[in-house]
Amino acid sequence: MNCCTPENSTKIELKDTVCPFCQKKGHIVKRETPDSLLKAEHSAKVTEPYYMFCQTPDCEVVYYSQTPEHKFLKADLKVPVTIKDSGLGVPVCYCFNVTRESVLNDFREMGHTKVFESISQKVKDGLCSCETMNPQGNCCLGNVKNWIKEACIQGFSSETALKKVP
Repeated sequence: MNCCTPENSTKIELKDTVCPFCQKKGHIVKRETPDSLLKAEHSAKVTEPYYMFCQTPDCEVVYYSQTPEHKFLKADLKVPVTIKDSGLGVPVCYCFNVTRESVLNDFREMGHTKVFESISQKVKDGLCSCETMNPQGNCCLGNVKNWIKEACIQGFSSETALKKVP
């Protein structure tokens, strides 16, 4: 499965569905995303074909649906959520277990990182499973790119490293 290709994006519209806590609209994920990432005691509650992923960093809700009781919180997941947890041990790429810390270690040891290129190649080879491994239900490359840029801004590498990230 190559979940990082545009033709694999979902075209379903959940109109007027906003997060029950922050009241902001998220983006749609297929049922398989929460189904694979929720702790066992919550997985039986996944009954909708699609859910919304709440993109608000400080909101406790991760998944919700048009049915108000169908919401799942950060604590209900087996993994931390990149955009909702700023810890260094949190993955920026779930498929290949790349954490913020591992990217920083590359910068510390080599002055640059080739993580983006490495993951991009694996994506091209069809080895990613972002729909079931990334809580956002979509390609992790955006998270990787954003973290590399953030690390560069924080001074972990030179400007030349930043220019290499597409």
